[in-house]
Amino acid sequence: MSKKQISELQQERLKFKPALPAIFKNGPSQAVAKLGAPTKSISDEETVKKLFPGTYGMPIVSFVRGKKHCCFQKGCKGSRGPFRRTGAGRS
Repeated sequence: MSKKQISELQQERLKFKPALPAIFKNGPSQAVAKLGAPTKSISDEETVKKLFPGTYGMPIVSFVRGKKHCCFQKGCKGSRGPFRRTGAGRS
């Protein structure tokens, strides 16, 4: 679709510039993922668990200042750090 054929809605979407969280203002190398409490639903726990089997119960992630694990640096030969693939988004 050429630029002349972009809908008015899409033109507005292209104008959006998301705000960068302060923790990332000096680059991602100074932010470390901090794992918190497991996620849970307020109600219908079993239904939500069935709808999101790969992510339900995963910890809440927030970012704090600190040094990254070596596996987030170029050339690291170790594991992939503290994160694991959950299957979310896979077909």
